[in-house]
Amino acid sequence: MKQIKSIRFTGTFNKQDAEDNNPVSLENVEITFHDSGHILLHLPDEVLYKVNSKRGVEQIGYHSGNQYVQPFKGTYEISGETSERYALISKVHRDTSFAPDLILHQVYIKNSEIAQSDTSIYKHKVTYGLLSRKHICQGQSEFPTGGIHFHIEPAGEIRDREILLALSSELTIEKKPEVQEVNFSYCCGVIMMLLSFCKGDYIDSIYEIEYTEDTAFIQEYWKGTIRGESKKIGITPIQLPHQAQFLKDVLSGLTFSTVEKSGLFPAMYWYVESFRSSITATQILLLFVCLESFTAQFSKNEIKNRERLISKTLLNKIREKISLMLSDERETLAQENPDDSKSLDRYDIYCRKLEARVNDNAISSLYEKTERLLGFYQVEYDDLFPEMDFAEIRSKLVHTGQYNDYDKLLKYHMRINSLLIRLILRVLNYEGSYIERDDSGSLVYTSLKPKILEE
Repeated sequence: MKQIKSIRFTGTFNKQDAEDNNPVSLENVEITFHDSGHILLHLPDEVLYKVNSKRGVEQIGYHSGNQYVQPFKGTYEISGETSERYALISKVHRDTSFAPDLILHQVYIKNSEIAQSDTSIYKHKVTYGLLSRKHICQGQSEFPTGGIHFHIEPAGEIRDREILLALSSELTIEKKPEVQEVNFSYCCGVIMMLLSFCKGDYIDSIYEIEYTEDTAFIQEYWKGTIRGESKKIGITPIQLPHQAQFLKDVLSGLTFSTVEKSGLFPAMYWYVESFRSSITATQILLLFVCLESFTAQFSKNEIKNRERLISKTLLNKIREKISLMLSDERETLAQENPDDSKSLDRYDIYCRKLEARVNDNAISSLYEKTERLLGFYQVEYDDLFPEMDFAEIRSKLVHTGQYNDYDKLLKYHMRINSLLIRLILRVLNYEGSYIERDDSGSLVYTSLKPKILEE
């Protein structure tokens, strides 16, 4: 854990969003920022004693009419100014892993007196510090909407990060003056998600610094973190020398409509989350969630596009007949057992469940949904699941929490991972080389065939 920044701070330690008649004064104390994302507040012994005493006796409790003191159940914060006269406010974390230092998170630093000398045509920009284990590609590109540019540069010391996530790069996103509104956080999230996927590594941001020249305003936000120790790294489908070009190619054709209709990023979230577990069964369950997220969105689009199993007119006729029959049977049941309210309650539950099944006018089985999804995006899967038999593993893991054939589980984990890599690349309209793994875990260098355009 390497220190990358240090500031001096003067202010108070006090309750957040609560009346505080006894804040602790903090005079010229040090706050350090580290490449792991941790932010530590260093206090002299006498000040630390006051802070710990305050945290231990801040709230009055009552039990059986007796009064007693107990720790404050809310959140503490520090607020004041840095030595450069920047306003600073931050939450204080309850975790004591770095005692006697206090852990800070959600640190905001604001200044409104510094103007920029930057002559770039991009006047409004935000810089993000990216946290990862592996090297992140350097490069620059434009967003397809136009007027939004980004570039990635190395930051901090590059060293072996097989275990610890640490600051490795800075991502800067800029907009031209004529562009009215930009959701910088969304743009950063898109880039981090794509980088996480193509690198097979979890990437997060630990800070963001916003520059706005027209208001001579600078604001920093440091998220703070207490996580990051993980040995799991996923498959790297796009190798480092090609990742910058991958971002450029993918972003050039990525539209909001594509993202919205495909459910791309909610699904990719679960794919990236699978990197964080060291348990094979957990990984494969997260990959199934990713696949089913895609199929759920695809099925929703099918209904919207009127691709139903039967017409709405026929469905309404069936629903009306079933409703009439259920109503008659309930009336008969009530007459035969007038005092048996429990049976009527169970009958009503059954009716609601039956109604939900009747109203399900979409292709319902996981096999059929997945088959239609893969067919729509022209994803080849015969070499992975010729019989679409992965549902059996999913069902056992979900419903029993175990699967005894570990070799088969490991094989299917490799296959479902490869299937999702192909699907995600197809949704991104990527055409070119990539890497997946075979059943033994060995790397397989392959490529996607161009899509067959409909006439």
